[in-house]
Amino acid sequence: NCPQHIPQRFEAADVAAALAERDKRIERLEQEIARLRSVSSATLKE
Repeated sequence: NCPQHIPQRFEAADVAAALAERDKRIERLEQEIARLRSVSSATLKE
């Protein structure tokens, strides 16, 4: 299992870019969840 003979299927930069995009999407979704929870709790208190 010598790394020299194992081809890379994905470029490291491509993987890093995909992970960064995933992390941005998760952040946006978490912000939306927080916003919806605050709206929901405000509605329940009225």
